[in-house]
Amino acid sequence: MAIGLARVVGKGARATTWALAAFGAGVAVAAIFRADPVDGFPAGTPLGPPTDISTMGLMHFPVSALAFTCFGVSALLAAPVLARRGELSMSRWSLASGLVMLLGFVGGFALPNPVLGIWISVVTGWAWLAVLSRHLYRVSPNPNCERP
Repeated sequence: MAIGLARVVGKGARATTWALAAFGAGVAVAAIFRADPVDGFPAGTPLGPPTDISTMGLMHFPVSALAFTCFGVSALLAAPVLARRGELSMSRWSLASGLVMLLGFVGGFALPNPVLGIWISVVTGWAWLAVLSRHLYRVSPNPNCERP
């Protein structure tokens, strides 16, 4: 997605593309450091906090936190880029999505169930990326056909 964004938007979105690429790399690294089973997830895991945490599980947290911070930042950085292109509704969508992602991820710990904030952040992030991808696909020129 980061490469596609760079191709469609150009040099004006350099910071956005780097933040989005950092998110992608962070997700790949976080997958290497698998999270420990906790609080009924996956099915069959006892309810409640774990009694201990593995090194792999411990490393998953900072790596995924950095990745999802980059995800939210990439949405915030995309907002002014899209506004300069005259795509105001996408700019507002990016701004709102970035704020929800960051607040959900960081502020979720103020909720009775912190996992809810993480889920809100994740769902919002993937929705932002899907809508942005579809939008950029529609506005990008097709090199295989001649346009009037």
